[in-house]
Amino acid sequence: MQTTQIHDLNANSLAHLAPLSMLKSREHLQLLLDKAQIQALGWRQKLAQADEHHWLVYVISGEIHLKNTAGGEERVSAGSERASAPLFLHAGATAIAKSGTQILRVDRKLADMLLNEEKHSATEVDETELSAHEAEIIAAIYAAFAQGKLRVPSLPDVALAVRDAVNGCDAGVAEVARMVQSDPVLSGRIVQASNSAAYGGLQNAKTLIEAINRLGLKATRNLTTALAVRDLFKARSAKVSKIARHVYRHSAQVAAMCSVLAREHTDIPPEQALLAGLTHDIGAIPVLDYVDGKPQIADDTCVVLRAIEKLRAPAGVLVLGYWGFEQSLIDAAEQADDWQRDSGAQIDIGDLVVAAQLHLAAQAGAADSFPPLAQTPVGRKLGADENGLPAALVKRATEEIAAARDLLLG
Repeated sequence: MQTTQIHDLNANSLAHLAPLSMLKSREHLQLLLDKAQIQALGWRQKLAQADEHHWLVYVISGEIHLKNTAGGEERVSAGSERASAPLFLHAGATAIAKSGTQILRVDRKLADMLLNEEKHSATEVDETELSAHEAEIIAAIYAAFAQGKLRVPSLPDVALAVRDAVNGCDAGVAEVARMVQSDPVLSGRIVQASNSAAYGGLQNAKTLIEAINRLGLKATRNLTTALAVRDLFKARSAKVSKIARHVYRHSAQVAAMCSVLAREHTDIPPEQALLAGLTHDIGAIPVLDYVDGKPQIADDTCVVLRAIEKLRAPAGVLVLGYWGFEQSLIDAAEQADDWQRDSGAQIDIGDLVVAAQLHLAAQAGAADSFPPLAQTPVGRKLGADENGLPAALVKRATEEIAAARDLLLG
């Protein structure tokens, strides 16, 4: 595929394209343009939505014949009203180019990131004006993202190895055990997890192989990843380390609650729910990494926490996408603070993250800053009342919550 950077378009060229027309900032449009690409397509060259899901694709010259999986067909001509919308509106669609066709590719994640920032700025009155430090942090992260220079953390090698082996279905218990054994601390915590209230059998597992057999390979994969995440919340400076520990402790508490709610109310594997809770704040890491080298910013804890609050959702999407996490976990991080999210009749993994946060906020005496759990879609599905989650559930799960929290906090 041959692509070229944009030379003959300007930021205003994007302003009539949906959903980019929702962006009010010319600087944001320019960031999208800097990251965008143009491609000239050959006669009858094919495009597939499945290959283009990272991009918003627009027809800017010529014509494309579009087919969707339901059998519908349409012609999309440059300059038409239809061409102002992304080419691929339906999963599984395919396109065939006519002569003289050019397409514009706009980075979908960056667009989502910028739209999310403008939406929050418009709806949160007390945050419509950024402090100088917040503006610097946000501008630097956006610019680094647009230039492909944002430092996205990598998962530890052992977590990557176990994930790849289990996902590829080419490893058994003994091989996964050998991988985990390369990290003695991690090995001990996997055995500890297998002997917790959630998994404990008549006899405690004494070896790593016994523990993995009890947990299963998929549960071991998710637990290995979750336990490895802790090592990413580290910083060089004392100030930033303190903030990182605060963020991680909150994530661990949410993760423990998610695990219990999953076991009690859903068919979602508890280890997957644990991972969702633990990574819902993962977008804090690029922010912490940036301010770690900026002592004049790091000294102002309130500024750093506000910047994390603003950026953790879009930055979390970036980090989890880079790691290749499944879409449900990415969505959970992106929508972690959408208290009124409605996933339908069934409780999904994002619901668990929302419910866990609201429950913990109420327990911490911060309920006035959040909607009551009973007044949210997930709260109604969980049977919450004016006192929050059913008391019987909380009492029954106390030991398991404590075990999961202790496992993550070490």
